[in-house]
Amino acid sequence: HYLAAEMWEEAAELIEQVGPGCIAQGLWNTLEDWICALPPEIRMSHPRLLYLQGVCVWQRGNPYAAQPLLEQALQGFEDAGDEPGQGEVLVDLAICALLQADWERVQTLSSQALACPLSPQSRVQVLMTRAAQAILQENWPQAEADFNEAFSLVEESGDPELQSVFALHCSPVFALLPRGPERIGQVCAQVATLLGDTPSLSRVIVEGTLVFLHLWRGKLDEGIELGERALRFSRRLGGTPYLDVDVAATLAVAYTLRGDDAAADRCFEILFAQAEQLGLDGAFMAGYLYLLGRTRWLQGRLEEAREVYARMLSLRRPDELPLAPLLREMMRGLLEMAAGRYAVAEEIFRRAVAMEQHVRTAALFGSARLLLAYLLLKRNRLREALAEFEPLLAACAREGIPVPGTGEALTPRELEVLRLLAAGASNRAIAERLFISQNTVKTHVARILRKLDASSRTEAVARARELGIL
Repeated sequence: HYLAAEMWEEAAELIEQVGPGCIAQGLWNTLEDWICALPPEIRMSHPRLLYLQGVCVWQRGNPYAAQPLLEQALQGFEDAGDEPGQGEVLVDLAICALLQADWERVQTLSSQALACPLSPQSRVQVLMTRAAQAILQENWPQAEADFNEAFSLVEESGDPELQSVFALHCSPVFALLPRGPERIGQVCAQVATLLGDTPSLSRVIVEGTLVFLHLWRGKLDEGIELGERALRFSRRLGGTPYLDVDVAATLAVAYTLRGDDAAADRCFEILFAQAEQLGLDGAFMAGYLYLLGRTRWLQGRLEEAREVYARMLSLRRPDELPLAPLLREMMRGLLEMAAGRYAVAEEIFRRAVAMEQHVRTAALFGSARLLLAYLLLKRNRLREALAEFEPLLAACAREGIPVPGTGEALTPRELEVLRLLAAGASNRAIAERLFISQNTVKTHVARILRKLDASSRTEAVARARELGIL
């Protein structure tokens, strides 16, 4: 009514009041339309309106267009001596810098924001933004410190709004931090309980975040169901661009593991359509392209896999993330192996194994050591393959990561017993081979049966082969 009556100041003040609520509900287009309906001189005299418009623009997926609006808002707050307002804008400028892969600027803006008086919501936002940047650049002490501080703020407050802000910023990279999956799952579960089943932006954010956690824990069916629902809710609300990209990527991997190529292809189409719309920087595209290339390799669509690798090469740049060259090596190794150039592939994979010791983010995309073990197994070099594979199983057991489709991971010793069972060895023969007692063998066999949900040795061996363990 104020806009229709051209009561500009009254309209501006009301928009400033209701703006944060509109953003929380995902009503970005509506809010920006209201702001743009005001005369330019009114907008420029209200830095908070410029700030709200900038937030709407980056939330819709355009941080480059948001940046000048936020910078104008920052200048307005500085001229007014409004330090809390400056802090709010600096937080969102830091988020835009992260989305633009401008790592140095993320650090500068985050430090400036933290020097201002911030609300708990803004503080959690900037800490999670700086933590994400630190993870991507393999600065783990900084990442852990910022993540832990943000989580403590959320846990101590018990504020649902603060929990939603935390969940919004929980991209898959945070699962790599100590207790990351546990803490993310805890906050998301609390928010989900409060929200119920009504579709909302917060609901989409929470469910989208949980999709990756389900896959991380080997719960493919739950992850797929939740991911599809999150995408449906997102479409109903007009889309949540950044979250949709991560959910589509996770679903594509889950469907690939299930052998559902058509569903995987559909999710990759969503992923890359959104990525193109967002204009994602090449720094972020390396991971998504590797997932696509590996899937095409698994599907035997080698020409398409080579095209993906060529695109990965085209995105090389001097300031790229540490992850990018590793993923290119892994993709190249897969292509060399597919071409039968096994010696070249082995050399590439061994180089990638050395590289991934310094790139923890590689865990989000698989393991170069696993690819090397697969190559050695393919070449019938069983002992060497097992030597590469056992540390991976041990790491899964140590970190509580289950084998997909089972409740628990087999230990390296249980894997040895399982291999001997598959060869038809008796308990006595296994005991003699491994220099353990027959009672110990019986214990290992019982655990193998339980973990593989099998009622007999024959069924356990068949189940292991089905899961790709043997």
